[in-house]
Amino acid sequence: MTDDFAALIPELPRWNNGADIDPESWIECVGNYELATGYSLIFWPKFVQFDGYVLRRFFRGIASGFQRRDRL
Repeated sequence: MTDDFAALIPELPRWNNGADIDPESWIECVGNYELATGYSLIFWPKFVQFDGYVLRRFFRGIASGFQRRDRL
């Protein structure tokens, strides 16, 4: 991972008439709390225990046909 946020977010150097902007300030300008709340589900998903496994919640709708296999 790089610490060069301008490489990760090409829009940053164009802010402030080309004088750049730090990532935290950029997030304050273009982000919103609704999106942050939604993204939290990606970065901090909810998990369930199923048959000795730890899986992401809602796996049953995605992995229909998931069957127990004998463990080695």
